[in-house]
Amino acid sequence: MLSLLCAFSQTATEAYESFLPVKNEEESYDESSQSMQRASHMRRSLSRKPNAIAYYTDFVVYPIITVGLIAAYFAWGYDGRPLIWLAAIVIGTAAWTLVEYLIHRFVLHHVVYIRDMHVQHHHAPTELIDTPIWLSLFFMVAAVLLPSWWAFGFGVASGFTVGMTLGYLTYGTMHHAMHHWRIPHGTYLYRAKRWHAQHHASADEGNYGVSSLFWDHLFGTVLPDPAMKSRRRREGG
Repeated sequence: MLSLLCAFSQTATEAYESFLPVKNEEESYDESSQSMQRASHMRRSLSRKPNAIAYYTDFVVYPIITVGLIAAYFAWGYDGRPLIWLAAIVIGTAAWTLVEYLIHRFVLHHVVYIRDMHVQHHHAPTELIDTPIWLSLFFMVAAVLLPSWWAFGFGVASGFTVGMTLGYLTYGTMHHAMHHWRIPHGTYLYRAKRWHAQHHASADEGNYGVSSLFWDHLFGTVLPDPAMKSRRRREGG
């Protein structure tokens, strides 16, 4: 019975294909070329051109949002538990470092098209290439504020979102400083700049954290520091 079904399926497929127009090699090549051109056009349309206004928008909009959430909490969302609200801010700030790591490692470096946009930054790290603010705002509202509001109430949700927003602003400020500021040696920001420079320069993937390497240490994605290896080699010799 199974063999009869297979034979019938093959016969039906051959009959269907006999009615299809036969494509020569040139037509197949043209279709492939058109497909590649469409993909290339889509990548170009998704690419980000340097835009100072769009780039600095985060540094204006997110402080306003932060102040607005704090004012909203005290104006009409105050629940008489300020310590819990402050704890939610701390937890949100810490949670951002994990979100930062996961987005950088699994989205910016591996998701099609988004990866292409991130490659622009790697090729031109000093260009003012922004992250679309509508995308980051959508994430903050849809993935942070609304779910935490539904689960814990506005008091905790506002504090948690303030913490996430402060974490995002810290990340953005540090990332900008790493590529545009002269940073004094011996500071935490200088060490962060060194490990981020390794992320850009190394052929191996790692050092995904920008504001912290905590999650890189936890998940084993810290890149070896060439200066430390050289120092150990000299001391060993």
